Parts: sequence; C-alpha cells; structure tokens
Amino acid sequence: MKRYRYKAFRANGAAVTGTLPAASAEEAARTLRERGCTVARLRPVRVLFPQLLSRRTLALFCREWASLLSAGLPMTEALAVIAGHGRRAARQTFADLAATVASGQTAAGACRQSGAFPPFFLAMVAVGEQSGTLPEQLRRLGAYYEKSARLRRQFLAALAYPAFVLCLASAVFLLVLTVILPSFALLFESLGLPLPAVTAQALALGLFLRQYGPALPAGLLLIGLALFLWRRTAQGRAVWDRLLFRSRFVRRLFLIRFCAALSALLRSGAPLSDALRLTEAAAGNGEGKRRIRRTEAALASGSGFAESLAAAGLSSPALDPMAAAGEAGGELPEFLGEAARLMAEETGRVLARWKALLEPALLLFVGGLTAAVVFTVMIPLFTAAGRGLP
Repeated sequence: MKRYRYKAFRANGAAVTGTLPAASAEEAARTLRERGCTVARLRPVRVLFPQLLSRRTLALFCREWASLLSAGLPMTEALAVIAGHGRRAARQTFADLAATVASGQTAAGACRQSGAFPPFFLAMVAVGEQSGTLPEQLRRLGAYYEKSARLRRQFLAALAYPAFVLCLASAVFLLVLTVILPSFALLFESLGLPLPAVTAQALALGLFLRQYGPALPAGLLLIGLALFLWRRTAQGRAVWDRLLFRSRFVRRLFLIRFCAALSALLRSGAPLSDALRLTEAAAGNGEGKRRIRRTEAALASGSGFAESLAAAGLSSPALDPMAAAGEAGGELPEFLGEAARLMAEETGRVLARWKALLEPALLLFVGGLTAAVVFTVMIPLFTAAGRGLP
C-alpha cells in the first residue's frame, strides 16, 4: 500500500494538504473527490524503510480504541478522538485511519491500507469485526503488546550496562594504545632503554591504529552495509533466520510470541487451523514460519496438537505439558496463555542471571585490561631502575 501527498481545494475554496494511503493514484484521487475536494496536486511519498507502530504505541492505541468503542462512540469518532491527542509521530497515521474508515472502508481494511500495523494486529481486528467483538479483541491485543513491550524492555535493560562498560573499556584501551603509550615510547628511546617484547607489540599495535584507524570504521561500515543488504535478500534472510532459531534463547522468545498470539486468536473464536495460519503470517522469523507450516501439515494428517508441535520442533519443557493438557481438557487457549506466561517468567530469570554474571565478569575484564596496560608501561621503568639509569 502506497501513500500519496496531496493538495486539494474544498467547495468553499479552502486549501487542504496531507497524505493519504491508497493502492494507486487513481484510488487516492477518487477518495479525495468523495470527500468533496478538487485535486490540485497528487504525488507518491517515497519511503525506503516503512515503519510499523511500536509495541507501546499499539498497546495504548488498542486500550483507548476499546474503551471508546465500549463507551458507545461510533468508529470514526473514536478514531478521530485518538488522532487528536495521540503521540505526535502516530497522529497522522490515526488521522488517515479515521478518514479511510469515514470513506466506507472497514477498520481492518483501513489498518491494512495504512501499512503501519503488523499482521497479527490486522488478523485480530478482522476477527473482531466479523464476530462483533472488536472491543474485546482490542483489549486482548493491548494486553499482548504490553507483555511484548515489557519483555523487550527487560532484554534491553539487561544489555545496557554490559554494552556501556564494553564501549568505555574499548575507548580507554584505544586512548592508551594510540596516545599514551607512544609518548612513553619516546621517553624510553631517549633513555636508550630496550623495549620488552610485550611493550613493543603494544606499541606496534598503537602505531598501526594511529595510521590506519580512520579507515577501520569505514571498513566496518562497508562490511555492515554488505551484511545488511545480504540480509534483505531471500537467501540471506533464510540463512539468518535459521541461524537465529538455533539459539535456545531466541527460540524461547519466538515460542512466547507464538503461544500468546495463538491463545488470543483461539479465544476470539477462530478455528485452530485458521489461528495457526494467521499466527504464521504474524511470525517474524522465517524458520519459525516454516515450523508452523509443518505443525499445520501434521494436524491435517490427523496428529494431535501437542504431537504436531513436537514433530515440527516447536516444543519446550513449559509448552509441551501445557499443550497436551489443554488439548485433552478442551481449554487450549487458556493453557497456551499460561505457557506463554511461564516462558516469559523463565526468560526474565535468564536475563537476570545473565546480568548478574556479566557485571562481575566485565569488571574483571576491565581490571585485567587496565593491569595489562599498566604493566606494559611500567616494565621498561622497572628495567631502567634495575640498571641504575636515571
């Protein structure tokens, strides 16, 4: 879905400008004419990297939209209210959404046209509209995105301190190698002191960094750009997703999202086959999508849900018994939600353990690095003192 920037005039001669989502320029012009406007200028907005709304923004949007609809406000008025006081970066998206719904489009169709909403959101809104339970589905979506945002915050918080310490230690190390150690080397040379092997190697590394250091960031940038472009190809994306999925931690994160999304869809009344298909469309990992398709194929062949998950490689100590119990008791949505909660708690404990281990390990690393630098500089001084040199 493209976006078009327009300038138009109303019947009273007032000029209006803005952006409009549409499949083509003809559709955008037709939409403006239906609003009673005469199109003066219409051109596509070029967006290299379209951005989805953040999890936090989606959670707030779902909560507000559900509350306004439950209070009895019509769809267009509820969206207009949200567009009037929402986050500045998302106001235009919500305003376009309200305008599209006012033109006669369904809420799910308007969200799909905007291009700012993930597939799982679109699936839940479509289910809510078809079943007449949109406020309830929006509340479930809000809870889902709140949990997802909380897990993301925990992950980033666990990585923040180690990343800061590593960057600081690297900066100090480079400063010593490229500035301080060469200055001491000139002093040692004036005193006629032979440099120990360790000091000579460190000095050579520092001189190399001083000479070729500016080219290193450019080289790293080119390598990163090449990897980024390769990652955007079909082959690169498949290889990258397969490598990520081998990580036990990444696989657990995927299973948390899978169970939470599938539980929400099943609670909304969607059949298991449709829920799996919609969950596959919302999965962000290609390898995970492939395994969900294997689960669907196993179910179609007559296997049970828990057996299908195990055959597809979507199993974990927390999910397996919950899936079997939920299938046997006819309460699969509730047990999948509980499995997602248990795995999220386990992930939080793992992140806490990582942080508790990384902090002293990084302190030891920085201390050892500092000691190595100090000894590199002090060894020649001790040598000079042993020889009785001034």
